[in-house]
Amino acid sequence: MPRELYKSLTCGRGKEMADHQRFTLATGIQVYFFDPQNPWQWGSNENTNGLLRQYFPKGADLTG
Repeated sequence: MPRELYKSLTCGRGKEMADHQRFTLATGIQVYFFDPQNPWQWGSNENTNGLLRQYFPKGADLTG
């Protein structure tokens, strides 16, 4: 996948991203979190994921 398509990652506040600083150091990809008082942010992320899945089905290897 072209580098310009993955400059950042936005996710919820779950424990799966507890080590987000190490992830950023290892990949150079900045991690952002949804604001807890703005639930609409999650919906827009899910919509984007759905659109991406039209081209990259679940389980597709996106490592490049």
